[in-house]
Amino acid sequence: MYDAMTISQAFMLYCQGHSFRKIAEMLKSHPGCETLTHGTVKGWAEKKDETGLTWEDRRRDYTALMRAGEKQAVVRTQEQVIEETSSILNEIIDEIRSGDLEFKTKDAAVYALKALSEWQQKIVDKGKRVTVEEQMDILFEVMYEITEVSQVLLKHQEAILRKFQERTAERLREKNGR
Repeated sequence: MYDAMTISQAFMLYCQGHSFRKIAEMLKSHPGCETLTHGTVKGWAEKKDETGLTWEDRRRDYTALMRAGEKQAVVRTQEQVIEETSSILNEIIDEIRSGDLEFKTKDAAVYALKALSEWQQKIVDKGKRVTVEEQMDILFEVMYEITEVSQVLLKHQEAILRKFQERTAERLREKNGR
């Protein structure tokens, strides 16, 4: 009786946290949906699709998939920063030991070493600050709480994730010189 587009719109509204009753109310203004009830929407939500998933299963999978992709990129970036600063620290230590300082004085080299060590420790020490990962979680939680933003994200989440993965792989290839 209802077309696939209507059911997809209902699913998107469900993903945004709307109740079955609210979804039915919102869709009643669409042509052909004037008699839509919350019971019908609930039936759609509970009916398993061709892969055996209910709406709740799909929402949970999509959310987990999006967050995993987001965290993966953030963790990779943080690890690269730590690795790069470790390399710089080792170079400074080598310069101090060898006497081949590119710094004007030994004190300047030691100060640079101290500053980099402190900065690196701030990255590593997650207990004393809100980590980059936590900031990303908060950002996406807030974005999903804003109905208009959530609708767009949910509507395009597969394309977003695909592009995200492509660009992450591309960036890694560039950094690795390939």
